[in-house]
Amino acid sequence: MIDYKRLWLKIAIIFFFFTAFAGLFLRLLPFLDDFDNKYHFGVLQSHSHTGFLGWVFIALYAFLINTFGTQNLIGKKKTVRILIILTVLLLGIYISFPLDGYGVFSITFLSLFLIYSYYTLVYFYKNIDSKYNKTIIKKFLLWGIVLYFISSIGPWALGPVIAGGYKSTKLYYDTIFFYLHFLYNGFITFSIIALYLKLFWEKIENNSNRKKCMFFSFIALLSGTFLSYSESLLWHNPPLYVHFISVLSALFILYAVFCLYKSIEGIQIHYNKIEKYLITFTLIFFILKIVLQFFQAFPYFSKISYLFKGQFIIGYIHLVTLGFISLFLIFYSISTQIIKSGRLFKTGIYFYLTGFLLTEVLLFFQGILLLNSIYILSPSFNLLMLVFSLVIFIGILLILINSLYKKAQN
Repeated sequence: MIDYKRLWLKIAIIFFFFTAFAGLFLRLLPFLDDFDNKYHFGVLQSHSHTGFLGWVFIALYAFLINTFGTQNLIGKKKTVRILIILTVLLLGIYISFPLDGYGVFSITFLSLFLIYSYYTLVYFYKNIDSKYNKTIIKKFLLWGIVLYFISSIGPWALGPVIAGGYKSTKLYYDTIFFYLHFLYNGFITFSIIALYLKLFWEKIENNSNRKKCMFFSFIALLSGTFLSYSESLLWHNPPLYVHFISVLSALFILYAVFCLYKSIEGIQIHYNKIEKYLITFTLIFFILKIVLQFFQAFPYFSKISYLFKGQFIIGYIHLVTLGFISLFLIFYSISTQIIKSGRLFKTGIYFYLTGFLLTEVLLFFQGILLLNSIYILSPSFNLLMLVFSLVIFIGILLILINSLYKKAQN
């Protein structure tokens, strides 16, 4: 009998491996002379789209339908059909971008994926178990889906923006930032919070004070998420009121995190060693994400982050995706016992975290040096990033092998 929970996660991790391979190839391109200019854009698009829509979307969707869906929803024929279609479309996206850039095939596969993803999320929402009706968890799930729909305006708008001759302009980057902001600060973050709350839910549900804190956290986070898109506009000197909105959004998000903490404060959950290790790093990177968002609300930091976007913005995006999001997905996969955390898995995690932390330190340190016109790292920067990316790649490869050949725990 097919274990569909493991099947979804296996496919998600395979796309995680594909993403890592494309990322490693990007770090190799500077050493390949003319090859760099020809394929950089397509490989970059393949890397980012497969990371968000393959690894993250597939894994997150599997956890959502398995955790909150009606009984055996993940094993129903319609759900299995969804997995097959999503996999085919994602393979099309992954292959077509390096070959085609933003061409007919890549745009077709990406458009079909976005349209079909609307159906998959509506399908999930309609099949949420009735016991979550009128709970704050369902509000997080609903608004996560709404924010996904909002984020997808970005990709739809990008074609007309490029066709209109606005590539590499303010409008072009604002459109990309719009998509990324509402995707990972919206849909992904709201879904992760819903999954994390499920671990504490019985004790939150039976305590009125915790429920109030959770409600205030939800309202503040939702408000802050909409308002904080203003931070993405600060790099091109917008009117003064945009700066005010950015600072206000940062305060909303800080308050949301405080209320989230108060809602689960004192609740004890037993984790084994590797689970504790993973959730600790996940929460550290989540807090760092919030802190960086707070500083990003101020014009000085938003300007320098854009000026050195190859270091600061890439470093921030990787902190969110490889740190906060990916570590939570890996944590959730073993805490729900979908995959086994054996020796191979633990070795993969150590490689992954080591490579990730080294790349983050290097990216931010290089950005600080360039900000101060110090170029001592510049000659070896690309080589170091290649080596550290290889360490990440090996870690993900070991996690993939573990998920393919190790059976889930009972």
